[in-house]
Amino acid sequence: MIEAVIRTKRDKIVSYEISGHAESGEYGHDVVCAAVSVLSITTANNLYEMAKIKPIATWKMVIFMLKYL
Repeated sequence: MIEAVIRTKRDKIVSYEISGHAESGEYGHDVVCAAVSVLSITTANNLYEMAKIKPIATWKMVIFMLKYL
């Protein structure tokens, strides 16, 4: 199961973390996980390109985690 956690501070999003696995296909061929990864990275890239919000990215046991200052 994929889990998304969005953290807020004073009604503003300060970070999001996506973890887990969809298990809807073989390793390396899971379209759901690929879609989640692409959308996570696209969100981060667009926040930077459009709003100049620089993310702090962490890749560990989670698919993606971003914090914004």
